[in-house]
Amino acid sequence: MERIDFLIVAALDIEMNALSREFGCGATAPQPREDGLVSHRVQIELQDATKGSVLIVRLNEMGTLAASAVSSKLIAAHRPWCVVSFGIAGGFIGKGEDVNLLDVVVPDTIIYYEPAKEDRDTATDQQQAERRSRARFYEVSPSLLSICRRYLATCEPARCRTVVVGGPIASGEKKIVDIDAPTRTAILKIRDKTLAVEMEAAGVAAAVEAYPEMRPYPHVLVIKGISDDAGQDAGTPGEPKEAQRQQAADEAARFLRGVLSMMKPEYPRPIAGKQASEVKKMAATLVEQMPAWVSCGNETEIAQMLFPRSEEFPAFYNWRAFHPQVHWVDFVHLLLLRKLQSICPHVKPTLLVIDKTADMQARQSTLAVVDTLFHGTAEVVWYADVEAEKGRFIDYAIKHGLDDAARKTILSTKHVLGVSEGNFPSETWLCYIAWKCESVGKCIVLRWKRHARIYEQLMHILGLRTLFMTTPVLMIGDGLGKFAAPGRDLVIAPPHFAALRKWIETCPTPNQVTDFCTYFDGLLDEGQSQELADTPGRSPQADVGGQTPSAQRDVHDPAMECLISKLQHVLGPEP
Repeated sequence: MERIDFLIVAALDIEMNALSREFGCGATAPQPREDGLVSHRVQIELQDATKGSVLIVRLNEMGTLAASAVSSKLIAAHRPWCVVSFGIAGGFIGKGEDVNLLDVVVPDTIIYYEPAKEDRDTATDQQQAERRSRARFYEVSPSLLSICRRYLATCEPARCRTVVVGGPIASGEKKIVDIDAPTRTAILKIRDKTLAVEMEAAGVAAAVEAYPEMRPYPHVLVIKGISDDAGQDAGTPGEPKEAQRQQAADEAARFLRGVLSMMKPEYPRPIAGKQASEVKKMAATLVEQMPAWVSCGNETEIAQMLFPRSEEFPAFYNWRAFHPQVHWVDFVHLLLLRKLQSICPHVKPTLLVIDKTADMQARQSTLAVVDTLFHGTAEVVWYADVEAEKGRFIDYAIKHGLDDAARKTILSTKHVLGVSEGNFPSETWLCYIAWKCESVGKCIVLRWKRHARIYEQLMHILGLRTLFMTTPVLMIGDGLGKFAAPGRDLVIAPPHFAALRKWIETCPTPNQVTDFCTYFDGLLDEGQSQELADTPGRSPQADVGGQTPSAQRDVHDPAMECLISKLQHVLGPEP
């Protein structure tokens, strides 16, 4: 079937009526479909004077299950860029609440509250905790939320009533009509700031998640008009109540129409010809040669990013300097970027070093290592220099969608991740990435898994195409490689690597040596597959616990000696 840009899913006649009026569907009869669904296909004018295709579909019945089944089928058939769950919802209205009747809600999170374990007594704290732990959460596209905020700031008051952008909305199979209903209580226990409850959004979001091969689209957007109070029984349907519901749907439809006009659907460019073959081969090589502990996506995703192969674009990594020399964890990441560049020569590493002491000896040592590895093709920037011009970078990001609400969302992520301030990607660094990528619109980011959400939010908001190379937190035994013993003070200092030799004499067990050497496997010897950790001849003088007493240790551990030899070959004599 023909691809469409926007798929809008609604469940009620009053919702379809509002959409028909706003999108001009009244002049055309609904298109017949083999599946029996009622649908309209229209064209709308977008901000860049192009046309966008819209498919509006009415579900056969209400509920998350019906929404999921129908949306999944439509996504597979039409491969939309954006899927919208549209309609009316019951607001959690009351003292101190954030919504009122006829408001329009655009949530950033959808809570599917149905999964739960229940028995006779469902009101106990234990039961409520069980429901909280089993609830599912779906995130609405941050980039689309940013567009909603921009439209809200510029639209005419007549087209925008009160619109609440951000906050959670609950979704499930139940219609809540009592302020003391157990389900309402359970929802507010999950998130006490829940704005409203409805019956389709979670199904739509689940359908989108079922197509990971299509990412980064479809994007998910939810727009709901508050038609009822979810704490009061609506009673017998009548003219005043139906008029209120229709007005809520109309308000939501007006806002949706305006927001869609500001969007610009973008799809990956088709890859074809001789250059395409070279890029696909490059992508396959990247997947094959990167260590198993590095995640860099599938070959198709990588090929789309690398095409065309002549287009230079940056790859980013940042670290915090604790020593005059480069720490081994950061050195391993430099080797990863070196491997990336050896496969994809048009990638230019950009490295941020957070050195608040601005020690010149440490800077010279860092530059020497970077220059030796990358032969002048990598750029090193210092945090103090970037911070001095942060206003310039932040202003650029704000103009491209990183408004105050989005910034607060991103910066609050560190509390969710439990990451300390010093190890968290700073707002300045994130905005610097956006500024640096202005001309090419894409980049590679080398990041830890725990920082995934922060970078993904930024790239979605700013519309950057990003290939994420994800590494786990590097560990030696049970200790964090950079911040805990036994790896905390391990630095790479050529030509004699005294820190490594001292470490092998005094600290590690054979298993810890294995952990350490494994991270370098395949990154120092180009074209060789020798496993450093499997080097034969390790000292057998270990006690039952695996620890060799210092007095009896063979300090010439074969695996470590092999590693140091390779480091000397790569880094050469001391600069």
